[in-house]
Amino acid sequence: MKNETFRSIVKKTSLKMPPTNKHNSWNTLYTSNILLKSNNFDGYEITGIKSGYTDPAGRCLISSARNNDGEELILVVMGIRAGNSGEVLTEVSIKLFEYGFKNFQTINMVRKNVFLGLHSMDTAKNKTPLVLVAQNDLDVFTLASVDREKIEAKLNIDRQLKLPIKEDDLVGTADYYYQDQLLGTVNIAAGNDVYADLGDKKGNVDSTDDIPGNDPDAVEHEKDNNGIVQKIFIIGKVVLVIAATLAVIYILLMIIVNIKKRKKYNHIRKNHNSRDQ
Repeated sequence: MKNETFRSIVKKTSLKMPPTNKHNSWNTLYTSNILLKSNNFDGYEITGIKSGYTDPAGRCLISSARNNDGEELILVVMGIRAGNSGEVLTEVSIKLFEYGFKNFQTINMVRKNVFLGLHSMDTAKNKTPLVLVAQNDLDVFTLASVDREKIEAKLNIDRQLKLPIKEDDLVGTADYYYQDQLLGTVNIAAGNDVYADLGDKKGNVDSTDDIPGNDPDAVEHEKDNNGIVQKIFIIGKVVLVIAATLAVIYILLMIIVNIKKRKKYNHIRKNHNSRDQ
């Protein structure tokens, strides 16, 4: 019934078929749903859906109705085998609708993005609190005797949360109870961005687990520092290469000088030996 096309079809009480290549005209088709045909009920309107029959199942009816408060019920009646099965089917359905609207209610518990509370985080930058909002709508179908004012919400925040937290991140759940009975649960989303304090190297929502600092300004600062370190490293490598090259040149020069000295020494020694002879 959430599909508007389907809803419009199952609410029709009659249908005039258009001409085809086989038939120029058709007889008007009428619904066999007696509830739709009459549709004159105190406090609610029949909105569908479909009647049916098989030998094993008997006469059956799936029907829907909406009351003046916008609440809609869908009921299924099966196995009616009385001689006046159509009347019995209608009578049973009416009684069930009246019972349902009288004894049950739909409570709009919470709407998407509604503020649910704040959650403090000791390791957050500037001690920014985490804003908690409902991630989706929550409607609860429950007994009419349930007093909305006595419904209690229990917020369950994920104890393994890691900073940074981005807006719309899932951070927990909210459970709604009435007299210790769970009525429904809605997801909790972050309503804001929360970054880690770079001064705290460790900690989470319980100040026990690691939280990587990921503040945008800090990230840019860290990038600048990394760039400076890389430049120094490159300059150092260049200096080392130049120093190594100079050392090699110096060694080669020393070798050449030594060779020349040795040749000169050998020449002088040879001349000295010649004079002695």
